[in-house]
Amino acid sequence: MSLTEAKDKTGEGVADEIIEALNKHKMNLNELCFESYDYTASMSGQFNGVQKKIQDKLGRRIPYMPCLAHRSNTVIEHSCEPSAVIKELFNVLEELYVFFTSSTKRVWCLQESIIGAAVDNPLQLRNLSKTRWVVRAESIKAVWSTYEAILESLAILQERSKDIKTKTAASEIQAAVIFAEHLGVDAQTVFQRHHRHRKPPARIDENPSNAVSLNLESFYRKEFKAVLNTQISTYKEVNNNSKETTRPLIDTLHPGKDVAPLESFKDLTEYFPRDQRPDPEALMSEMEVFRSHLTDDYHTNIQDISDAARIAEKQKSVFPLVNKAYRLALTAPVTVAKDERTFSKLKLVQNTLQINNE
Repeated sequence: MSLTEAKDKTGEGVADEIIEALNKHKMNLNELCFESYDYTASMSGQFNGVQKKIQDKLGRRIPYMPCLAHRSNTVIEHSCEPSAVIKELFNVLEELYVFFTSSTKRVWCLQESIIGAAVDNPLQLRNLSKTRWVVRAESIKAVWSTYEAILESLAILQERSKDIKTKTAASEIQAAVIFAEHLGVDAQTVFQRHHRHRKPPARIDENPSNAVSLNLESFYRKEFKAVLNTQISTYKEVNNNSKETTRPLIDTLHPGKDVAPLESFKDLTEYFPRDQRPDPEALMSEMEVFRSHLTDDYHTNIQDISDAARIAEKQKSVFPLVNKAYRLALTAPVTVAKDERTFSKLKLVQNTLQINNE
């Protein structure tokens, strides 16, 4: 709808820009029902975030639902922090990408090595995106599929390049990867040498003989479990927060639940714009009739809110309040990642135009 450069990137400033853009396009702010942004502090902050500032400026509660795609990305990204080994893995991937892409000669050398190695469906090295975890997965796949070609190109650059920076970086990266078991080095022996069992002294531990000793397999299993445990606990927190925000919608509109009490319908009407809020008792009575209508022989396989919403839309003249409630529920945002991808495409177009102009 609008593309605006935010000069003030604080929560207050961005909120003013959003409201100004909505007013410019003659959007009725009283009909603003939900907010959804990424999970950065400036947007989602409980006190100074954009979502809170807009609610303060409009003088009413507007449910905020963080972009779940972006939230999922941050969950996975932060879950890697408990493991120094996995964090270092992504640092190496980033260094590989920067090393090769910072010089056209290095890129050509890598491409020639990939062609010479006859790699099937080779992937290009990828930068580690801050907002798209899938890019990190693709980066791992790219290195995995072209591993031999990368090692060969590093050796060629170290031998032939006259650039001191290139020779030094190529030798350092190669020196790091030659310890891999793939090149014939016994990974168990290397691991035991760097992670040999050290018993605590008796003055600290009266029974040092029963201290835990980790081998290569158990060590990396421990690292992955630490990451997975963090992911599970954080995803549970995200799921609970999302359920809490949408609880009035689910409790009152899901066809698999019993008709909710009047208090739930009062909470549901708070989601409506002020000038369109139905009477909770009237909505509850209409929902009871609608639920009984769904149980007749003409309607089968009504399993979720979407199925019930289709029936309510077809019979909106009979159930006008119920239809409005379902339409409201289906406008609840889940993700804004598609919009963010649009900005990524705009950036690619801008970079292409700049290169052509130069």
